Amino acid sequence: MSERERKQVPEIPGVQRGADFFRGLSVEMGGQKSGSKRRVEYGETPLDLCLIKLSQAGTLSLPFLGRGGGDKSADLWEPMVDPTDGSVITWRWESRKKGNEDYSDYVAFAGRKIGSKFNYNQVPPEWTVGILVPQRIKEGIEAAMRQQDEIAHDYGKDIGPEKARVDETFDLLYETSAAFVMGEVRTQDNLKSLAKSAEDHFTIHGLLDSSDPIWARVAAYTLKATEKDRINRINPLISRVRARAAFLAGTEREMIARSAGTKAEKVYRHLEVVRAATRLKMRMAIDTLDDLCGFSRGKLAQDQVMFEGSETSTTRQGWVLEQYLKVISNDVLRSIQPAPYLVPATAGRVILTGETAFKNNEGKEAALKILEGRGYLKFLDNSAVRWLRENRPLVARTRMLLAFRLLKQCLMDPRTTDVKVFD
Repeated sequence: MSERERKQVPEIPGVQRGADFFRGLSVEMGGQKSGSKRRVEYGETPLDLCLIKLSQAGTLSLPFLGRGGGDKSADLWEPMVDPTDGSVITWRWESRKKGNEDYSDYVAFAGRKIGSKFNYNQVPPEWTVGILVPQRIKEGIEAAMRQQDEIAHDYGKDIGPEKARVDETFDLLYETSAAFVMGEVRTQDNLKSLAKSAEDHFTIHGLLDSSDPIWARVAAYTLKATEKDRINRINPLISRVRARAAFLAGTEREMIARSAGTKAEKVYRHLEVVRAATRLKMRMAIDTLDDLCGFSRGKLAQDQVMFEGSETSTTRQGWVLEQYLKVISNDVLRSIQPAPYLVPATAGRVILTGETAFKNNEGKEAALKILEGRGYLKFLDNSAVRWLRENRPLVARTRMLLAFRLLKQCLMDPRTTDVKVFD
C-alpha cells in the first residue's frame, strides 16, 4: 500500500501515538514515564476469562459477609460466608500457568471472552486468564483478619518481604542504568562487577529461578543489561534499553504487590466493620438478658416477675417476657453470620425460643446442621419460651442464664480478640 493510500490515524485530542509518547525523552525517562502510565492503567484492563475450578464454583453462590442474602450489589473482592459453619471465604487470583491451555476442569464466570465460543480443553494461548481461588477460613472472622493483615504487611504499605524485594530491585535497576548513563562501564571488569552485583541481588531474593513470570523477566532483562551486545561490544545504549525493560517489568510487579496490599487492607477494613457489628449484636443480647433478669452482680432485674423471683406467672406476664426473647432471637442474633460467633448465637436462639426461633423448616434444618453434635438441640422443645408458656418463670430463667453465659463467654474468649499479626 502506497503512502498516499494508507489510512491516516485520526488526531484525537489528548492522545499521543507511540513515537510521540517517547519523543524527546531519554531512555530512562521514557521507561519511567511508561511505568507511570502502567501504574494508572493497572487493573483497568479486564481479563479475557475469569475461571474457577468446577469443584469450587459453588462458593460463588454463598452469601456475602455482612450483607443480606438477596443483596447482589457486592463486589467480588468482598468476603463470603458459609451459613452452615460460619467459615469466612476470602479470595486470591492466580495467573495462567505458562503453556497451559487445558482448563476442562474449570468454569468461566466472567471476562471479555465469556460470550465467545471456545473449547475449555484448548483455551487460546494469547488469551489472558485469571483463576479465582477461594480460601476457606473455618476459624472465622478474626482468623480472616489476621490473614489479611499479614498480606497487607507483606505486600502493602508496611515493610514486609515482598515490598522490600520490590524496593531493593528498583534500587538495583536505577543503579544499573545510572552506571551506563554516567559512563562508569568502560571495561570488561566493570561489566562483570555490575553483573555480579545483579546476580547476587537476585540470588539473595530467590529470583534467579523464580516461577513467577514477571520476576523471571525482571531478572532476565537486568542480567542481559550487564552483558555485551551481539557483536561482543560493551554497548551502553543497548544495556540502558534492557535496564528499561527490566524497569517496566518491575513496575508490573510493583503494581501487583501494591494491588494485593490495597485489596488486603480493604478486605481487612470490611471484616473489621462486620466483626464490630457482630460483637455489638451479641453485647446487645447479653445486656437485654441482664436487664430483664439481673444476672450481673449488683444488677436489679427490671422485669417484675424476675425481680420478685416468682415461681409462677400470669399468661400476660409470660407473654411480655416472650416478646423480649423473640426480639433477641429474631432481630439480634439471627443475623450473625461468621464463626466463631455463629454457633453460640444459634445456640442462644434455640435455648431462648426453641422451635419458635424458625419461621420455616429451612431455617430449622440450617440450625440443626450448625448445632449438630453440640448438645443444644435438646432445647428445641425445652426452651425459655416453652416454660414461660407453662407459667414457670424460674425454669425459664435458668435457660436465659445459660444463653447469657454462653454469649458472654464467646465475647470474652481470647481467640476472638486477636485480630492482627503485626502491631
